[in-house]
Amino acid sequence: MGVGNDTETDDGPDAVKADDKTSEQSRGFSARTLGILAVYYAAAVIALGINHWLPFKATSSSVLIVVLVLAPFLANRVSNFSIGNFSVQLREVKDELRKSNKQVRQEISNVSRNVDDRLAELINQTKDYLMPQSLAISNQKADEMRRTINLSAEEVVAGLSSFNPDLRVPAYIQLQVRPDPQYIAQLSSCFWLESYLASSRKETRPLFQLLLAVRDCSSHLNDESLKKRLGLSMRHCLEYLDSDTTVDQGGQCKQHLRQLLADLRPST
Repeated sequence: MGVGNDTETDDGPDAVKADDKTSEQSRGFSARTLGILAVYYAAAVIALGINHWLPFKATSSSVLIVVLVLAPFLANRVSNFSIGNFSVQLREVKDELRKSNKQVRQEISNVSRNVDDRLAELINQTKDYLMPQSLAISNQKADEMRRTINLSAEEVVAGLSSFNPDLRVPAYIQLQVRPDPQYIAQLSSCFWLESYLASSRKETRPLFQLLLAVRDCSSHLNDESLKKRLGLSMRHCLEYLDSDTTVDQGGQCKQHLRQLLADLRPST
């Protein structure tokens, strides 16, 4: 008997908890059912009201269709504006979304600001390099850039594609520090940009950095089609430099071009 009483006593709290949980679920189910019925009742009232004010009377099937269309809309509106615990949860979700959106916007803003600051720093360094000064001083500034340069692959691609020489030069220097033959095609396309710059501004220092990048990236180039493309671009550039005596008066770029073209020729 004592054992039986102990067992009943031990199971009592669990049984009460189970009963409370079942009762709570039943109340929740009843509340949801009443809510659904209330929504359909409201939809029916609206539909009948519309039908009452129409100059013609709709059939019962048309009224039913209106009810079915209105009910989900009303349910959505009620779920968004209902009172009680559920509404609080919706507000909490909305608050969390607002916080997350604000955080994401802040992170994007920070990244954009960092990128802008980085680009501004690179542009300033290149402008220092391209200032009117002796070639020896320019070379020293280029050496300083080589010691600190650390562009991502995306930044290299963007620099090589830019019409701004202040952004192309850092990309050239990055490829001198870390040569990569996969950029040969883009480097080949840069010769016309540097030829134009040399023609319009009589400025060949970006071309010189391009030639150094090509030298380092093409040292182990085995793709014959890329070699032909690169060789064609360099020959056109050399022809232009030979035709304009006001450009590359020291002859450094022409000398490098001839050497690179010789290196591209297949050995016999």
